[in-house]
Amino acid sequence: MFERAAAAMQQAVEAGEVRIIRPGDRVEDYFQQGERALTNFTAEVLPRLQGRRILGVEADLGNFRLARTPIRGRLDLVLQADRNSSGSPEPRMAATVEVHDWKTGRRREEDALQARFYYFAAVAKYRAPETTFSFHYLNCQPGEITETFEFSEDQLAELAEEVAEVRAAIESERDFAPQVSTLCHWCPYSPMCSEGQTFIHQHPLAGGGEVETLAL
Repeated sequence: MFERAAAAMQQAVEAGEVRIIRPGDRVEDYFQQGERALTNFTAEVLPRLQGRRILGVEADLGNFRLARTPIRGRLDLVLQADRNSSGSPEPRMAATVEVHDWKTGRRREEDALQARFYYFAAVAKYRAPETTFSFHYLNCQPGEITETFEFSEDQLAELAEEVAEVRAAIESERDFAPQVSTLCHWCPYSPMCSEGQTFIHQHPLAGGGEVETLAL
C-alpha cells in the first residue's frame, strides 16, 4: 500500500498537481520519512497496543469546553485496557483509557499544551477510572519514540485559566496585523491582504501556476 501511494505521489509531484513548499525538499525525503515511521510503528508502537479494545479512531473531543470556549480536535486512537493487561493471574482491575497521537515531525514545546487539552477532553468524554495520553514521534530513534502524560485536577484549573486569558486577549484586540507565511497561498483572505499578495508573488510555489484559495 505504501509503495502504491508513493508512486502516485511521485506522479502527482511531477505533474505539478502537488507542490513541495519547503525549499530544498525532495519528494524522496518524504518517502524516507514514511518508511521510517512505518518501521518504528510496527516494531515499537504496535506491540504495546495489543490486547486493547478500540474505542475510537479520529474521535472528536465531544462537548468539551474550557472558560466558555469549545475546544475542537480529534483523538487519533482511543483504546481501553485492563490495568493488569500483562496477562498476570491477579484479579482484573478497572479499565483504563489510553489516548494515542501520532507525530511525524520533531518534538515541539507546544506539544505539551495539546497533550493537556486532549487528556482532559478524554477524561471528560470517557470517564474512565484512569486515563493516559501518549505521543508517538514516529521519526525519532527507537527508545525515544513514545512520551506518556498524566495530569492532575490542579492542572485542569490552570489550563482553564490560560484559555480564559487567551480568550480575553483576543476579544479585546482591535488591530489584527497580518502574519505572512507560506499559508498565504491558501488563505481565503489573501485577495484582500496586500501583505499576503506581496508575499505570494515574492515566494511562488514550486511548479508555477496559480493556486486556488479556499472559498470564504
